[in-house]
Amino acid sequence: MGDCKGAGQNPMDLLCRATDATMFTPDCSATIISQWTPTIALTGSLETVLATSVALIEVVKEDVADYIVLRETPKPDQIETSTMPRKRRYPCSLCGTSCNSTCSSVECNKCKGWIHRRCIALTDKQLEAWDENALTFVCRVCAFEGGKFSSHKALERLKRAAASTDVEILIDAARSEKFLMEIYGVQLLDTESEAEQSHQIADDQVNSIALQVLSKYHPVIMETHAPLCVTSDGNCLFRAVSLALYGTEEFHASLRVLCAIEMIENRAHYDYEYSLFVDHFNDPRLVFDKYDVLLKDVTKIGSFSGLMTVSAISAALNLPIQSYCPPTQAAYFLNEPLSREVRGRGVTERQKSISF
Repeated sequence: MGDCKGAGQNPMDLLCRATDATMFTPDCSATIISQWTPTIALTGSLETVLATSVALIEVVKEDVADYIVLRETPKPDQIETSTMPRKRRYPCSLCGTSCNSTCSSVECNKCKGWIHRRCIALTDKQLEAWDENALTFVCRVCAFEGGKFSSHKALERLKRAAASTDVEILIDAARSEKFLMEIYGVQLLDTESEAEQSHQIADDQVNSIALQVLSKYHPVIMETHAPLCVTSDGNCLFRAVSLALYGTEEFHASLRVLCAIEMIENRAHYDYEYSLFVDHFNDPRLVFDKYDVLLKDVTKIGSFSGLMTVSAISAALNLPIQSYCPPTQAAYFLNEPLSREVRGRGVTERQKSISF
């Protein structure tokens, strides 16, 4: 047995004194939680100390059974040694090595994992902007899907922010998404050069029903335009713009993200109830949704879009957009307000428009 200071005294007197306390064996395998403070000190080898501790517990456990918690002592082959591999506490989600005080790292707001700054090539300027503006960082694992930045996940983050009435939360969310797209090198094709290109139209892309309508009500438009099919899933506005610019619909979600960011960062151009509202249409025949409804719709895949959203896309892409509604109604005013060239915030008259 190891030395037990206070030997000869009642074990209860030795083990139990006033106030709550916890007594741990050297390997933390047995814990005594009591209403008293232990006043004994055990010395000797690990095996001796463990044996002494267990012996003392056996003596007093009947009297203090309500205050004792015993944990099973691990077997020798279960005790971790320095030769066994140890799990890293803060592994980088990209390279797997530890993130510690010796290297600059950032934390993912979603999974709470850490990533080395060097692993995402975060520049000093980007790090400063992220820190000063309290931007939200999302790691590649959480932000990507199928090996590329996920616009659908970005919209989910923006949608959660749009549900809040806090303006600062909205602004921070929009800036954070712009920050993420910047550090991950996310960008659409050059819209200015793409707008100048004419994409070859396949026969199966032409909308036969729209072709019949236009041939009947407005045949002159057929001389310069062709009605094309896009998927009818509620994203037709963004799909049409994507098809007109890039010859494919696949960028519709990315365009929706850019549109949402534009609306959030420039509220004065989209909230008609705002005291500083800038009206880009000046047409009393047009009716727009309230700002919170606009944000809710623009951040949700498959939601309806109107002329205010067209204005936001125009501003986000810095391109005028020609909207067209065929004159199928007897009353001309029903379609005329919708057939117009939309120039969003900052778009000049000298720029060539895209049509849909």
